[in-house]
Amino acid sequence: MNDKYLEKLGRLIINTYGISGQNPLMVGKIINTSHQLLEQEYMRDCREEANQAQWDENRIDTIGANGNERNTTLRDAKKLGLVPSVTTIISQIDKPGLTKWKNEQLLLAALTLPRLPDESEQDWLTRVMQDSRETSKQAAERGTHIHGIIESFMEGVYLPQVPMYCFEVEKALQDHFGGCAWLPEQSFGNDNFGGKVDLHAKPFVGFDGAVCDVKTTEKDLDKVDVMFEHTLQLAAYRQGLKMPYADAAILYVNGKQNKVKLIPIDPSDLDLGWECFVRLLEFYRIRNKLN
Repeated sequence: MNDKYLEKLGRLIINTYGISGQNPLMVGKIINTSHQLLEQEYMRDCREEANQAQWDENRIDTIGANGNERNTTLRDAKKLGLVPSVTTIISQIDKPGLTKWKNEQLLLAALTLPRLPDESEQDWLTRVMQDSRETSKQAAERGTHIHGIIESFMEGVYLPQVPMYCFEVEKALQDHFGGCAWLPEQSFGNDNFGGKVDLHAKPFVGFDGAVCDVKTTEKDLDKVDVMFEHTLQLAAYRQGLKMPYADAAILYVNGKQNKVKLIPIDPSDLDLGWECFVRLLEFYRIRNKLN
């Protein structure tokens, strides 16, 4: 991409995000280089995912020849008869929302980390990428913490201090689904895939059951919505739990604001999501030579 178009790109970014005091051409070059780095990162992640099998949402550890634990590989999965997780299968497709967020974090890191004197461009870009990864890591850790608190709350475990968002989660579920007994963090597995469901309610007379996935965010909840991959995830979960007609919803939780937003998914979208998931599973098995 020549400087003319890089400068146009830079002006677009500056105008979109209200950035001041930055040279448009330099911003355009940063974005272009960042995009290339992200592509390399994405391809690396794809290669890693292709060489790892997961039984649950968390990778199983295997005892290596040296007696130490290590990550389970695809070779181990074939030998032990393990199956991939729902998230592993869905990770084969792009997630535009997540990609956009990562791009924004990379841009912010590039604009807030000035290049040091005598620092090469590659060293600076590496530092920018590391800063961006640290932001993503911290966001993931906050999400894991909130998930753990909600799980304990739903199980009735004593918590010295219960965050207000726990009560908001309980209220949102009650308002939408009525009186259900919710089971948190339920694992399942079959001959084709496995997973762990954040929240689900078993069927009873007049009720086909429900599955709910918790998504943590620091965005204004008016700006969140269900992504395509969320629909695939919940469609697979209700099949994995043997509740093919269960209601499904995404539950966004903003821990900082103590607010939640429940978004139900239309049954027809879930049916489409299941069809897409089945084909992704087939692609995964062919690609990784799994019988």
